[in-house]
Amino acid sequence: MPVSGCGRWYGRRSPPYASKPCFAGGPRARYPIAFSRSAIGDALRSGGMFTVTKLLNWAAGNVDRIVVGKLLGASALRYYSRASSLMLTLNQLLGTGAMRVLFSTFSRMQDDRARLTSGFDRALSTGLIGSTLASVFVVMFADLIVDVLLGPGWQSATPLMQALFAAFVARSGYVVAEAVPLALGLGRQSAVRQAIHLVLVCAGAVTGARYALVGAAVGIAIAYWIFYLICLGLVMRLIDVSLGRLFRIHSSALLVALPPGVIAAGAAWLLGPGQSLMLRLVPPLLFGAIAVFMIAFGPASLLSQDLARIRQTAIGHIRSRLARQGRAAV
Repeated sequence: MPVSGCGRWYGRRSPPYASKPCFAGGPRARYPIAFSRSAIGDALRSGGMFTVTKLLNWAAGNVDRIVVGKLLGASALRYYSRASSLMLTLNQLLGTGAMRVLFSTFSRMQDDRARLTSGFDRALSTGLIGSTLASVFVVMFADLIVDVLLGPGWQSATPLMQALFAAFVARSGYVVAEAVPLALGLGRQSAVRQAIHLVLVCAGAVTGARYALVGAAVGIAIAYWIFYLICLGLVMRLIDVSLGRLFRIHSSALLVALPPGVIAAGAAWLLGPGQSLMLRLVPPLLFGAIAVFMIAFGPASLLSQDLARIRQTAIGHIRSRLARQGRAAV
């Protein structure tokens, strides 16, 4: 019978009835290699479409600067590039890693549309809470952010930042919506949508540039919202998610961000303009504290399933720890 040694198989003396040495696991299976033109064509088309999609997505994310610099000049581009860079940086932090995770997760759910619908619902609900809070925060405190990050002389970037971050929910939310058709292998449709994305951003920038730099930023923000609605419309056709459910997800995220925004705006109004930097930091710090309170103690119906589960687990852990400390003290 065969034994293993030094990376090769060696045969000991075989029984008299064995004409050939017997290998563990039986005879090796032979797999014929054949080339299929149709399979190779499908692979090239699929991979090529995903490459085209990435290129068009990159172009759509950078063409706004080209249009602003061409139509409004280098001085306008100087302010716009600072505002857009902040939004792109925050979007990459929230969206790039999420796209990789969602793509791999949704790909494993291709044959189970119910699980895919549930995964999309949970991902969109969780992501929208963070992006809505970030959008409201930057729109409210853009002047303070410009002073702290860019310094004096950059106040012209404040309305640009406010206009762009008014569409931050759409800019980051489309990542979740776009992960669904990509996971289903619809590369050609994704490439077509990214081409539409590119055209919309160009049209918004060109049209808005007629009304100076702020108009260009507003036009680009409107283009982001239109593209986001297009992506959501496709998701509604691919999986079982209703318009009412999408409305509830967005309205819940807005309700989570509403109390911090209202309280922080009231504090800013009471303090008044022209205060020192330390006093100007009070409203944004209050906004952050109220936002954390809403997530930790707000109604569970406003949170996503994942956030509600995490909160419930954390509360149970804290209660059990306090109970153990109480018994130890007794």
